[in-house]
This record gives sequence, C-alpha cells and structure tokens, in this order.
Amino acid sequence: MRPLLPLARIGVAVTVVALTTVAAATPAGAQEPESPYAAAYPSLPVVVNVAENATKPKPVTLTIDNYSRVAARNVSVKVDASGLPAAITATLPGPDQGCAVSGAVATCTLAELAAETTHTYTIGVAPGNLAETPWGGTITATSRAENTMGEASTEGIVHVSGPGIDLVIGRIADVELKAGASTNVPISARNDGTVAADAVAVVISTTHYLELPNPYENCLYSRDDLALTCIVDGAVGPDETFEIDPATPLRLKVADKAAGPDTYGVWASVLPLTDDEAEQRLSQAGNKSSGKRLRLVPTSKALRAPAEDLNYDDNVTEFSVKVPLHEADSVAIGATVNGAVDETRSIRVGIRNDGPANTLTPNEEWSSSADVVLPAGLSVLKVDEQCEPNTDNPDGADRRGVVDGLSYHCWPSEQLQSGRTWLFDFTVKVAGEPGAAGSIVVDGGVQDKNTGNNTAPITLETGGAGGGLPVTGARAGLVALGGVLLLAAGVLGVVVARRRRIVTVVD
Repeated sequence: MRPLLPLARIGVAVTVVALTTVAAATPAGAQEPESPYAAAYPSLPVVVNVAENATKPKPVTLTIDNYSRVAARNVSVKVDASGLPAAITATLPGPDQGCAVSGAVATCTLAELAAETTHTYTIGVAPGNLAETPWGGTITATSRAENTMGEASTEGIVHVSGPGIDLVIGRIADVELKAGASTNVPISARNDGTVAADAVAVVISTTHYLELPNPYENCLYSRDDLALTCIVDGAVGPDETFEIDPATPLRLKVADKAAGPDTYGVWASVLPLTDDEAEQRLSQAGNKSSGKRLRLVPTSKALRAPAEDLNYDDNVTEFSVKVPLHEADSVAIGATVNGAVDETRSIRVGIRNDGPANTLTPNEEWSSSADVVLPAGLSVLKVDEQCEPNTDNPDGADRRGVVDGLSYHCWPSEQLQSGRTWLFDFTVKVAGEPGAAGSIVVDGGVQDKNTGNNTAPITLETGGAGGGLPVTGARAGLVALGGVLLLAAGVLGVVVARRRRIVTVVD
C-alpha cells in the first residue's frame, strides 16, 4: 500500500507571472490604462491522489482562466500525460470536449475565451499496472492565444495511494440577490473514494454583508472567520451522493445595508469525520446555535475508515452573490469661516452617507471622493492627510497632506456606512478680504442618484470670531467617522494550495 500524499505535505511554491496590467490603487481614483493583452492561464490541482483499488477514473479538472478584460482569441491548449508511469492510466479530453488525442497528448482549441471567464476540461486518472513502479507522475498543460503575451504552462502531480475517502462537492451557480433577500445554498457532494466517512462537516465561509440566519444545534458560527460549521452524523459510502435535507435548508441572506452593485464571495466545503471526531467537535463547542439539527439526505452506515480525504482540493467550491444597485445618497458638507485678517482658523468639510445602503468599498477603479476649493482670501497652512493638491504631478509622487494652492482632491480611506460622515480638516489663515466663494463637490458614484446635494458652499466672512461651521446641501446631521467592513477571505486551512506552478514564457 502506498501512503496518502496530502496537500499539507507538498510544500510546492505557487508562482504566477501576471501578463495583464493591474491598476494600482491611487488616492485620487485615477485608473491605469487597460492592457491590450488577454490571458489564458492553465490550472491543475496541486496533487491528485487515486485509490489503488479504484474501479473507475478519478475526474481531474483543468481550468483555463482569462482574468483580463479582453477576450482571448484562438486559444490552443495542450494536455500532456506522458509524465505518468505505467501504474497510472489517463483518459484525456477528446472530441466531445473539442480536443484531438494523439498518444499521451491532447490538443484542444477554443475560438474565443471571453473576458473574465473560465473554461474547463476534464481528465480521468485511474490505477494502471500496479506491479510497476513508481506510483506517481505528472500531467502538464500549456495554453496560449493569439493576443496573449506568450505561452503559459502548469503541472499537476498524480499519485496512487491506499484506499480512502474522497468527498467531492458539487459546483454552485452564482446568484443575484437584492439587499435583504435570501436564498438556500444547494450543497451536494459525492464520495468518489473506496471507503466511507462516518460523518461530514459542512462549512460555509462568507464575506461581509452576507449572513447565515438559520440556527441549528449541530452548527457552530465563528464571527471572526465569518464561517458556519455544521457537524452531520451519518455515513457516506463509496459512490454515494448526499445533499442538505430540504427540511433543514442552509439559508444565505444579503444584509439590509449591503453596498451594490458589487459581488461577494462564498466558499462551501465538505470534510470527512470519524464518529469520535464529530462527537468531540460538538462537545467542545461553546457557541452552538439553539434550534433543530441540520440533516443530510440520504445517509447509510457503511465500512468505517480513518477520516482522511484523498483529495482535499475538490472538497471546496466557490460561488458569487451579485448584489444589484443599492442606492447610497452622498451629501456634501461645506463650511463658513469667520475670522479677522491674520487670524488662524480650522475648517472641517466632508461627505455624509444618507443611505439607505453603505457605500461601495474603495478599490482601484473608484472611491468615494470630493473636490474641495477653499475661498479666495485664505492661505492654507495644513491639509488633511486624505487630501492632495489638484495641481500637476508629473512624477506621480504621493502628495497627500501637501499644501499647494486652494484646490484639493480628498477621499475617505474607508467605505461610509449608512448614516455616517467622513470629515477633512484644513488649517487656514485669513490673508485678506473675502473673494470668490469656495465649494466642496462630492462624487458618490453609481449608488448616488440624488446629485442635488452633492455640492455645498465654503465661504469666508471676515471681522467676526469663531471657526468653520458646517453647511450642507441637505439637512444637517450627526458627525461620525465611517467604519469599514474588512473583507474576509480564504477557505479552510486544509486547502493549502489549489494550483500547481504556472510558468509564463513571453515571446
């Protein structure tokens, strides 16, 4: 019997050479030019373990990913299984997948791979002549398109191991939900292995703005990890499939104030457990929900086995929740400055989010921002660290907090929650009599359909006393810093790596 080769013991470095231009996040919201090149990256599981007593091929998924915003044209893909020994047989993708097979090599073509999409091919691997050694080898895949910068390649290990469990989760389609709406998570899985699991752990990991409202007494929720783990009794034998019992659905809800349009990620996982492990995890839990038990259907008792999965890579699937437009009304907050000539004053201007949604998280394409023009008659002494001068910057230097003139571009470093305000502080000196009035003009992005309150005046009155007074284009409100909800990423620790080394050769 050959030992199981788990992902956690591989230690394979993942190297990716990016072909497309990735826009750097710039404070002023400027965008880098779009790259004219497409991408066609091949990806294989880091390692695939095949049970020595398997009677049917283990499916292996090869993905070709175009992460760019340009369609890849005339894509060619080559799958080479010549690196597999006699102990492993491979079923290469054939004509039904748009490929031609010659010996140990399959050549596949795609007329086009649309921007930001993935195409998949399925390869089968099974035990061959186990009297021969070694029991491990490699499959390589290369791809290129006429409008990529070069050829990209990847490699995956295939290894024959002892009998074991091999849970494979089904793919889950992306969904679109409005803020406040919910849906069931249709988890299904099968055991491609040759022995049974005593019990199953079902794990749902989310990003912020996604909630898991259904309480079950055999489920544990971690607010730190934004993950729900359900321990479900009942053996899952070889070739058996299971799904969440419709009577105990896993509901996924979009938060009432979720920002949109945006896309949020969800990861679903299934992991095998022994009866002892299942009992221990439930008994040690300190934050169990109160409610009925989440169940799987169907279930049956079968041969016991250690709860070690042959291939953890296919225990996890990811899907997206697309939230359509959810308006957030951004309001400009101006100010009136009172002071005599040569006096120093502080000015606070800013942006208030009147909801109903939170604003989108700042990214390389857009951030909530404001253009601030201070009134004539003032001399600027100090500028907020979230503002930079609206003057030429040919070197692209970081000019946050730099004093230069009366016009500045300012932006919150965080998204604005509904009802919250972000203020920008300026220290000024009254240099002379009032001249042209200033203003603050807010960019609320696609969420801001009420643009009538996006501009507020900034005025100077000399001869009086006192500092800047808030003035808005709409009603006055409470002032508070807007908090940011940090996106949680990652799946389970058992999935150490999903992709084998990718090498790019640039022509």
